[in-house]
Amino acid sequence: MLYYLIRPFARLTFQMLYRNVRFKGMENIPKGVPVIFAVNHPSAFLEPCLMATWLPKSLSFIVRGDLFKTKFKRMLLASIHLVPMFRVKDGGLNVVKNNFESIRYVVEYLLKKKWLMILAEGHITPERRMGKMKKGTARIAFGTLDKRPNCGLRIVPVGANFTNQDELGTEVHFTIGESIRVADYYEIYEEHNNRGIMKLTEVIGRELEKTLIQIPNEKDDDLTESVLDVHIKLNPVGVDKRFDDRVKVQKDLCLAISVLNDEEKQEIGSKVKTLNEAVEKYGLNLMPFSNEVSVRWFVILLYYILMPFGLLVSVPYFFAKWVNSKIKIVDTFIISVFFASVMGAGILFFATTMVLAAVYIPFGAIYMFIILNLGLLFKRFRYLYKDELNKIKFKGLNLETRLTILDQIQDMNRAFENLKRKYDTV
Repeated sequence: MLYYLIRPFARLTFQMLYRNVRFKGMENIPKGVPVIFAVNHPSAFLEPCLMATWLPKSLSFIVRGDLFKTKFKRMLLASIHLVPMFRVKDGGLNVVKNNFESIRYVVEYLLKKKWLMILAEGHITPERRMGKMKKGTARIAFGTLDKRPNCGLRIVPVGANFTNQDELGTEVHFTIGESIRVADYYEIYEEHNNRGIMKLTEVIGRELEKTLIQIPNEKDDDLTESVLDVHIKLNPVGVDKRFDDRVKVQKDLCLAISVLNDEEKQEIGSKVKTLNEAVEKYGLNLMPFSNEVSVRWFVILLYYILMPFGLLVSVPYFFAKWVNSKIKIVDTFIISVFFASVMGAGILFFATTMVLAAVYIPFGAIYMFIILNLGLLFKRFRYLYKDELNKIKFKGLNLETRLTILDQIQDMNRAFENLKRKYDTV
């Protein structure tokens, strides 16, 4: 029940905190059969929350068993569809035996043609490289077929590609890959259990890699991230096909950089540095500028008209920010915990204001609902507002400076094209 109550608030919170959320490949999700989503794990728990919010059908999630230590926690986490899996390091072999009950529950759940999500790497991997795949996904899949071989179970790889999972106001693109028919590997599993599990795990990993923007070599992390950052800022997108195209280009850019020699890497790094220094000097954020760029003044006007409503909606945001500043949080958990804090504070705040308005003002709940939605519109408009301010700053520069920045942008775009051509010829 709690899952369905908080789901709309989760979506609103994500729309406040993220510029764009995009799911590509929904048509790849099979219908009428049980489905396991095998997902990479770049953040603490944002990707399961995002999938639960945007996918049309409810999900259950496999999570660490040590989170279920008390009866209250078990009840709370179960109400949001979390299923425990225990590890030896979390409590020894005596605790791991609880997994039999968890696996039994998961198998029964899947046989009802439900959807299950597993973070297939088993641990947080913030780098743009897939971690080593755990065998749990394959074990659960084959366990389900042991119970009912003709159930039609599919494993669907899903790649979560954040522009930066450690920052607010960024973007996330989910690529849903082609489904894997588990029955195709069941014969290998029947002949030799471990060989079948290893084979299916290998296939899942290979298919999941196809959905991800990956940097092949760790030594190229800093350079590639700086190139991707500039590419993102020069190629803003909406929640549409342009986002899909940008992800495809960035996959190629990562691979292209990996085959450059040291001199070529130094050259592309120098171009990025020069452009960044130029725009930072004038307080700009990169955009596809041109001398004919026009300011959409109606966006700025509407932003200020909506501001009073936005300040009201921002109360949970600033409260969560204050609370989080008072507690020590591991870096990789900061944004995930902040999301949960804003959502929790928002539920309490909005519920309280709606009730008070309904009690003391005729049709107060309706008025408050409208006010809150105008406030949420303001939060969405702030990204467009910042873009327009950026244009104003650019137009305020003298002609010589504008032309210099435009030349550097064109030079950077040519570098992107050269990288793509180089990769295509390798």
